[in-house]
Amino acid sequence: MTAGLFYGMRGMPAAGWRRKLGAENMQKDAVMNPGVDTNVVASAFSRRYYHGLQTDPHTLAPFYHDGSLLTFEGENYQGAGAIIGKLQSITAVTYEVEETYAQPSMNGGICVLVKGTLRINQYPTRFWEFFQIMPTTEDYWILNQIFRSETYDY
Repeated sequence: MTAGLFYGMRGMPAAGWRRKLGAENMQKDAVMNPGVDTNVVASAFSRRYYHGLQTDPHTLAPFYHDGSLLTFEGENYQGAGAIIGKLQSITAVTYEVEETYAQPSMNGGICVLVKGTLRINQYPTRFWEFFQIMPTTEDYWILNQIFRSETYDY
């Protein structure tokens, strides 16, 4: 490790730059609401998301904002229009969610990792998808999303 990792910005001791950035409240801010079970929210989110993805990707538009970023198999798509366009271009796919993992993140967000199988013309392929969802007054929106699948030779 380099000294920069221990001293942070401009040689300032780590505690100093954490205070300067307001990071002393990071632990408090990391939990959205003590009464919210992030696993329940993540499971409900993934059910809604993959149902919409399989039935009509256009219905997912409210999940995205101009700042949303999707990395799909290494290609980046920024903003609701570009992301929905990409999702609509994927056809003849069904998704089976096997596991959903969740962690609280900054500013009330939740990191969600989904493990599952997708089928293209009935051929199974494993996939992993990461979401960072952020709260609104009524729901959640997707800030970051990364999709990766395994490729099998048939």
